[in-house]
Amino acid sequence: MSTPLRTRSLELPCSSPHDTKSEPTTADQHPETAKVIIGGFSSVSIVRSPSKSEFIAVKSCHPDPRFQTLSKNSLIREREVLRTLSHPCIIKMLEADDTDSGPEIKLEFGGRSLYTEFKEHSTPTKKALYDEFKRLVIVDQISSGLEYLHQQDIVHRDIKHQNILISDAGHIKIVDFGEY
Repeated sequence: MSTPLRTRSLELPCSSPHDTKSEPTTADQHPETAKVIIGGFSSVSIVRSPSKSEFIAVKSCHPDPRFQTLSKNSLIREREVLRTLSHPCIIKMLEADDTDSGPEIKLEFGGRSLYTEFKEHSTPTKKALYDEFKRLVIVDQISSGLEYLHQQDIVHRDIKHQNILISDAGHIKIVDFGEY
């Protein structure tokens, strides 16, 4: 059983860095790290890419030394799995490094978790706006991603709404392959 994600640092809005809203995003205000998420086996920082044109997610070892061995093993497993995958509903690994503090994986930015998305649409009025068609599109994308994984002989083992990301455009990305 994995530990629920706890958020530290600054909140990243759902909007992409390319939106033309008048208010600056958190990442515009703090270009290095916009959000850090501490999970059971790792931490994920949402940062600007080196070109500063987009966000990326940098997954690294858990900051607590008690979890270092588990964290390193989990990231190594995830890195090996992600190298073999290519599907529009699976998070894409951009780069993998071995740093002094352990393995590090750079991933495309997939959006925000379905947990956050559904939490924000929890009132009756907001649920009505989150129409049935939108929900069916989400389920279809998740099913497509899981079907692809099973065709690759991979069972996710930790599929939950915190491990499914959704972009502003409604595109789904399945994440967190450390426990496959």
